[in-house]
Amino acid sequence: MQNKIQSSTEEPSITTPNANHTNDLIEGICNNADLPALGSSMSRVIRASSSEDRSIQQLAEFILLDASLTQKILFLSNSVSYRSESGRVVTSISKAIHMLGVNTVRTCAMAIILVDGLPHENAQCVRSELARALTASIIGRELAKHIYFKDVEEVAIAALFKNIGNLLVASYDPNLYWEIMGLIKEDSKTSEQASRQVLGCSFDRLTEVALQKSNIPESIIQSMKAIPQGKILTIPKTRQDWIRQALDFSETITPTMLQDKNPEEETLSSAALLTRFGKVLNLDKTNLDKLFFNIRKETETLNISMDLVQQDSKNRDTDLDNVTASKKVKKKELPSEMILADKNPDDTKENKYYPSGKPFNASSLLTTNIQHVTKIIVSGHYKVSDILNLLLRSIYVSFRFNFATIFLKDVSTSQFRARCFIGKNNAIKDDPICFSVGTSNDLFNLALEKDTDLFISDASTTKVRSLIPPWHRKFLPKACSFMVLPLVINKKPLGLLYADRNRVSEEGISANEMSLIKLLKGQVLTALSS
Repeated sequence: MQNKIQSSTEEPSITTPNANHTNDLIEGICNNADLPALGSSMSRVIRASSSEDRSIQQLAEFILLDASLTQKILFLSNSVSYRSESGRVVTSISKAIHMLGVNTVRTCAMAIILVDGLPHENAQCVRSELARALTASIIGRELAKHIYFKDVEEVAIAALFKNIGNLLVASYDPNLYWEIMGLIKEDSKTSEQASRQVLGCSFDRLTEVALQKSNIPESIIQSMKAIPQGKILTIPKTRQDWIRQALDFSETITPTMLQDKNPEEETLSSAALLTRFGKVLNLDKTNLDKLFFNIRKETETLNISMDLVQQDSKNRDTDLDNVTASKKVKKKELPSEMILADKNPDDTKENKYYPSGKPFNASSLLTTNIQHVTKIIVSGHYKVSDILNLLLRSIYVSFRFNFATIFLKDVSTSQFRARCFIGKNNAIKDDPICFSVGTSNDLFNLALEKDTDLFISDASTTKVRSLIPPWHRKFLPKACSFMVLPLVINKKPLGLLYADRNRVSEEGISANEMSLIKLLKGQVLTALSS
């Protein structure tokens, strides 16, 4: 396959690609022995969910044939972003389809198949394109809620497939992919120009042929036709016109959804989006803000369930910078394992942790724990104490705290008592910690009252010390940094999780880690409320 792809770059051209070059590229990728039967699986999902009479049954039967697919759909169904208002735990695929709807489950299933079918573990460029595809699909699904046309849900499928060409090249020859990205960044070429020059055909053309070979409905493929740059949009008269404009919108805002922006930047981008897309897509400032919120929330959930959570725009830019730099200085380097380095045996271990003791890979550890907790919840075989212990251990292990406990409300005394704990603090075994609610304005009372998660990176600051209650100073005098997670159901405090370490935590908690913590806590509260 490598030779076939490379042969298409011998005569770079940004004019109409040679048909033989395109065919060689398609055959080289699609006939590769490592490529799973993605097209067949995708087509089966579309067919199963298109039957008016048996769509739910057929879709459920298809999903149940794959244990991994079943587990991930149940994970999504029970996540904070997707679960029903009743808070009931979803334990069957049929219930998931009834709750989320056929279209949502269909799109999620195809996204999962796409992610599982491509070798993305060690290729950051593939993770980048997968994150783009998933985000674009979510944008399409959210847009469909704001339009007067019927049966436009296939926009989510079209958005998911829009960059299949990019994904295939990234999966099976990352060097070619980064060469194209380098031309776009360094030489200011368009994606079409750069891909034609390197591949002999555009990414869009590669996408079109690959989808045709996979027997994806022609209506979906035709809806992906790009709108010419600079064309003034008009209110769509047909369903397909609307889908094309929705895909244009999706491509425009996907990069924004994949990176953190400050409020001022987001306000400016919102104004530009409303100018171009407001009337044609039936959007105003209010529902655009709501759209942004929903997209980010669902994107986080999907990335977590599919182990793409480490992907972000900074990683993509760093990888691209490394590739372009390596082209400028083409020197051979000695393999690192051959070099005798002057370092201590413990250096490797030390590099895995912050000075506070928190692991660098806390997000990855927490993601694994979330999946384990979800598996227990959807099984239905658990006790309340089991779920609380899983929550406690997940936080303790993922962040490598010194001590952690869960306080639960004692109905008879209205006090909160430490019921279970883990870590280095034997003193509380003989004298359990307890505190009363509503008697002071300390940070524990305030956290419960406002249902607000807290992380104190340095407990010695004047502002923090003024909010620390006497019982904390007595029982936990060595706590230099700590976390407080209130457990509140229907505005009624059930308890709180507390975890600390005996060192200041200057690195704090990242936005990604906080999202994972909230997801885990949401899963546990859903299980407890049911």
